[in-house]
Amino acid sequence: MVSPLRPNDADYRADIDGLRAVAVLSVVAFHVASSGLPGGFAGVDIFFVISGFLITRIILREIESGTFSYAGFYGRRIRRIFPALVLVIAATLGLGWWILLPDEYESLARHAIAGALFSSNILLWLEAGYFDIDAARKPFLHLWSLGVEEQFYIFWPVLLAATWRLARGRVAVVVTIGLASFAANLMLVLSDPDGAFYLPVTRFWELLAGGGLAIWELRRRRFLRDGQLLPQPLADAASLGGGVLCILSFVSLDKTLAYPGWAAVAPVLGSVLMIAAGPNGLVNRYVLARRPVVYIGLISYPLYLWHWPLLSFIAIVQIQDQELRLVAELAAVMLALLASMATYHFLELPLRRGVRYGQALKLSAGMAMVVLVATSLVASRGAAELRGPWNLAEAPQAPASDELHTRTCVSAHGDLFREGFNPGRDFCVASGSDLSRMVVLGDSHANRLYSGLSRVAPHGVAMIGKRACIPVLGGDGVRHGKPLGCATAMADIARRVAAARPDAVILHGYFFRPYWQPLDPQAIAGLTDGLRQMLAALSPSSGTIVIVLGMPELPFHPSRCIRRPIQAAVPECRMTRDAYDRQKALTEAGIREAASGFGNVRIFDPATVLCDDVNCAVIRDDELLYGDTNHLSVQGAEIVARALLRFIEAEDVASR
Repeated sequence: MVSPLRPNDADYRADIDGLRAVAVLSVVAFHVASSGLPGGFAGVDIFFVISGFLITRIILREIESGTFSYAGFYGRRIRRIFPALVLVIAATLGLGWWILLPDEYESLARHAIAGALFSSNILLWLEAGYFDIDAARKPFLHLWSLGVEEQFYIFWPVLLAATWRLARGRVAVVVTIGLASFAANLMLVLSDPDGAFYLPVTRFWELLAGGGLAIWELRRRRFLRDGQLLPQPLADAASLGGGVLCILSFVSLDKTLAYPGWAAVAPVLGSVLMIAAGPNGLVNRYVLARRPVVYIGLISYPLYLWHWPLLSFIAIVQIQDQELRLVAELAAVMLALLASMATYHFLELPLRRGVRYGQALKLSAGMAMVVLVATSLVASRGAAELRGPWNLAEAPQAPASDELHTRTCVSAHGDLFREGFNPGRDFCVASGSDLSRMVVLGDSHANRLYSGLSRVAPHGVAMIGKRACIPVLGGDGVRHGKPLGCATAMADIARRVAAARPDAVILHGYFFRPYWQPLDPQAIAGLTDGLRQMLAALSPSSGTIVIVLGMPELPFHPSRCIRRPIQAAVPECRMTRDAYDRQKALTEAGIREAASGFGNVRIFDPATVLCDDVNCAVIRDDELLYGDTNHLSVQGAEIVARALLRFIEAEDVASR
């Protein structure tokens, strides 16, 4: 991602800096207006190829001339990467002091440490899950790509040096590792999409694509003219074809895809073709090598670092007016551009021109100071006491891991998940194998309701389900390009629960958006039929069955309800009852139709406890009732759970 060459170096190619400009501008455009450039994130894949090509090129030529050393290589990486990175991490922590809430600031500090240690991608993978916060609310999210690069460069110079005298062996190493990495990418993108996106092993093939091109260039050096790898007609064709592939990637890919997978081949191949075309390729010569484009490429690294924290802070403070938010985002991009220019001219260039002795050590000391400060912020839980007071006594509490799955439940019922129980995707919580008391079935919304019931139910409660799978039979869907597997899982779960003959069954889910698809008439009919099938499977052998309608879905993130340090007063924080009535109107009639005819089925509306005639509560007793826009916090789940238990008791009494 960082250009290892300067414009006055003999091997410098202006067109590659131009390609770098295309990559960074596509990423920025995607972050500002993803609908306009839905595949702009593929710019990172282009960065990987460029980095692999340029760094491998330098390593090979130093090995060939006998000047290569590991100390020199890693010292050079520090001098190129650390100046802008230290500055951006420190500045982001400074801005966060005035903008973020304690839990947000603690998370920011934790990600600052990971970014400084080039392990952001690993932390993001470990955090990934259904209850993970929105990506837009993570100011250091973009540092995952630096983690992948530096993890690659831990072993790559060693392999190149070890295989230097084995020309064919060097090619075999590149091909073998590249194919293994690509195969891992194809496998993980199906079983663990988050892992496929963040883990280095699934991305190394992209850097190796550039590295392999550099090896090929070295072998063809004696045939080259004016730095051209290909004859001119072929170079023009490669340049044009590569440009088309990159543009098609930007406009045809989108974030719903399971990525990288096969889809990443297009931007990777496109960038390989454009680099192979050489400086005289058609697009390279007339577009990429233009001075304004090259200049953006020269500042692309600081621009990549600066733009995302600024955009993320705008997402965090939740500007409600769309036009005002767009103006703020454009202003953030302009500020990032100015900051990038200043970083390049007043920090990066002076360091490149200065005496190199001791620079790497000083920069490493600066990064160590950043890590030390961030560690103290994590230890102080976001410096809450220093930065307070806050207008709420507690932040929303999230469910503990033992409220998502327990060893005893997975041991007894893990076979219900035919593809294998996945702790980040599936829910199984019970005391041993007991499903005879109260059982909750459904998706993550049902699991969040379980977290409240587990605290207040007098005789125990169990929960089995799968994220994004509402408790119906026969329905399924696709999310992030991967089938959810709801139909088979819910059918197996229903049979197991019916066999246990439970006293009570609670059915709950994200009924407002089943399977993450638009609620058209066909989808509503499918919901009604699927729920009727579920009730038919459970009703004969169960006691009371309660369908809990969807929780009110907030039009804003609940963190908006807490006064931030930069705010003089708490912003308006309310949701109208009319808004909730409109939300549930699409599905309530179908749910009630499905329940009709079953004598032991009841319907519970959470509005009876969360809403009055005018508004639905977001805060109660100085505590947030929501963890995000549509999941209750544990505090909110307890309130609904108590009301639900009273409802079940009253219905049982009435039926006697």
